[in-house]
Amino acid sequence: MDLKVKYTSDFDFLRSNQREMADGSRIQFIWNKSDAWKKITLQLDKGFTNSYWLNAEDGSIVKNAGRQVSYILPPYSSRILYAVTGRVLPSYLLSAPKASPTTSTKLLSLNHWDIATDSVSVKNSALFDWKDNPVFKFQGTNGIYTTSFNLKKQTGKKYYLDLGNVCFTAEVSVNGKNGGTLLYAPYTMDITSLVKNGTNQLKIGITTSQLNYFIGKAHAGDKLYKQFKGQEDKLISAGIIGPAVIKVADNLH
Repeated sequence: MDLKVKYTSDFDFLRSNQREMADGSRIQFIWNKSDAWKKITLQLDKGFTNSYWLNAEDGSIVKNAGRQVSYILPPYSSRILYAVTGRVLPSYLLSAPKASPTTSTKLLSLNHWDIATDSVSVKNSALFDWKDNPVFKFQGTNGIYTTSFNLKKQTGKKYYLDLGNVCFTAEVSVNGKNGGTLLYAPYTMDITSLVKNGTNQLKIGITTSQLNYFIGKAHAGDKLYKQFKGQEDKLISAGIIGPAVIKVADNLH
C-alpha cells in the first residue's frame, strides 16, 4: 500500500526504524538519542485510520487524534508509533494521556540541603558539583542529601521532583517512603502519592564514581594509587548539581 509516515522536520536528535505490516499498517520505532526533552511531530498518510503511541516502559497505549501527531520524548527514551489501516484497538487497552514534567510549572526551588558522606558533611548548603568543592572533591563514597519543603497539596494535581543534573544515580525517599531510584536523565520523579499537605521530608541517596577518590589518594601520596598522581585536572562531576525543584501539573486523568 506504501502509505507514508513523515517527520515534519529534520529531527537530528532521533534514530528511527519502521516496518510495514501486511495490511499496510506501520510500526515506527523512535529513539531520542539526546540528553534533553524533545518534541517531535509526524504527518500520517490519509490512508491511516487511527494511530497510537506505545510506551514500552510503562505499557501504556494512547490513541492519537488526527493525521498530524506529536509527542514529547524524554532524554534517551524511545516510543513506538503504531499507525493502522482500518483496525481500532479495544478501549480497555488504552490509557488516558498523562501529565508530564514537560507540561508542569515550577512550584518551588529546593535550595538548602544537608549533604553528607561517611567522612565529610555540610549543613544548610546550596547544591554544588563535588569536584569543585575543596571538602568533597576527593570523595568516592555515596552521599546522602536531606531537605524539607512545605506544600499546599491540592486534589487534581500531579507533583514532580526534578533534581536537574545528577552524577550519577539517585535513590529517592519522601516522608520515609521509598520513591525508587533514578538511574539516568531525566532525574525526574512523580511524587504525588508520597507528598502530603504541610511539611515534607526529602532524602536522596547518591551513588558516585570512585575515580575522584583514587586521584585524591594519589594526591595525598598513597603509592598504591600512583598511576593517578597529577590527574587533579581529570576529576569528574559528582553529586546532585541541580537545580532541584518541585513541579506541579494538572492531572489529565
